[in-house]
Amino acid sequence: MGNLYALRGDFVRRIQQMQIRLPRGLEGDDGIIATMAKFDLSPIINRKRDDQRIEPCPEAGFEFDSLSLLSIRDWRLYYRRLVRYARRQFEFDLMRPVITRCGFKAMPSEIAEIYCEGRVWRPPAERFYHPIWNWLALREMRRRARVWHFGSRPAQEHEDSSGAAPSSRVRR
Repeated sequence: MGNLYALRGDFVRRIQQMQIRLPRGLEGDDGIIATMAKFDLSPIINRKRDDQRIEPCPEAGFEFDSLSLLSIRDWRLYYRRLVRYARRQFEFDLMRPVITRCGFKAMPSEIAEIYCEGRVWRPPAERFYHPIWNWLALREMRRRARVWHFGSRPAQEHEDSSGAAPSSRVRR
């Protein structure tokens, strides 16, 4: 499953020439691609985004099967969807200062990399989604940060006898 984008060829060529890559594991690539277009790939030069650079297609739509209240599988699907929506907003919050300060080229190659940068792990008070989804999203992000930081082994294997984690980052 994914989204369909209609991007001009020259815009795509500029993305390729600038070697801009979306982070692996990013939730909500549509928001980042829209932001790239609104800032014409240069948030440092074009400090003000131009919403006119995006043209929605009113005829476009989604086709999907409705979820069933009686299906455990559908409940799991909906649960994961709400956690992903909450995580997407946190990822945007974490990447926004990097993009505005250094440009789109500065996005991490792996989204979990930005989780490890010591940012505040509290949702803003105005966050739309129910606190439980925020909490679950943050828990998932912390877990992914540990896996990215320490590799695929559990964190306790990386502690010395004092219980302190090593200071160097080990990537898999």
